[in-house]
Amino acid sequence: MTENETATAAGDFAFSEGPVWSVQFARTKPGLTNAYLANLRAQWKPLMEEAKRQKLIRDYRIVVSPPTGRDDWNVMIVTEVENMAALDGYSERMADLSARLDGPDRPSHGCAQFRELLGMRLAREVFLK
Repeated sequence: MTENETATAAGDFAFSEGPVWSVQFARTKPGLTNAYLANLRAQWKPLMEEAKRQKLIRDYRIVVSPPTGRDDWNVMIVTEVENMAALDGYSERMADLSARLDGPDRPSHGCAQFRELLGMRLAREVFLK
């Protein structure tokens, strides 16, 4: 029996489960980091603020770091939701919210011209007991 199985059987975990974070790793094209961040400010931030207001998300963050190599990320976008269940129907709810915010006359501009998306993962925050 592994340590994790033993802890499960005994109910003695060293942590409690917290919120879930969606983490996206992007590498901006040379010289376009500021343009990418300006695009996020104009297009993405209003969506995130409204999603927060409507309690679709708990919070969000943007982290910038010098890449350690030419295949490394330099912008990390992190979105926090309450738990895994909050992700059920999440894409549809965010798409609906985005459509309402953009309105019929406001074009929605993607970010592909500024960056390459390197990957995404979900991570659960844990709180040590």
